[in-house]
Amino acid sequence: IGCVLHTHSLNQTVASRLFAATGYVRLDGYELLKAFAGNTTHETRLDLPVLPNSQDMPELAAQVEALLDAGPLWGSLIEGHGLYAWGRDMHE
Repeated sequence: IGCVLHTHSLNQTVASRLFAATGYVRLDGYELLKAFAGNTTHETRLDLPVLPNSQDMPELAAQVEALLDAGPLWGSLIEGHGLYAWGRDMHE
């Protein structure tokens, strides 16, 4: 990871509240999914994790590390806070 972006946009913040109980937002069949490294078709799905908001940064970092260890991950939502997205560089 060489670049991390963070937003507090209304859409992501509301989505993080709506999907907090599920624990993820499922993106399925969107053309944009081809933009994520390793995806070559829109006929795929991506589950964007929604993590509980916490002031315990080491705990939050440990949750993200565990998700990264489990497989490809391009970002996560923090409940009631916003979106973090990352890649090798700004273009990705």
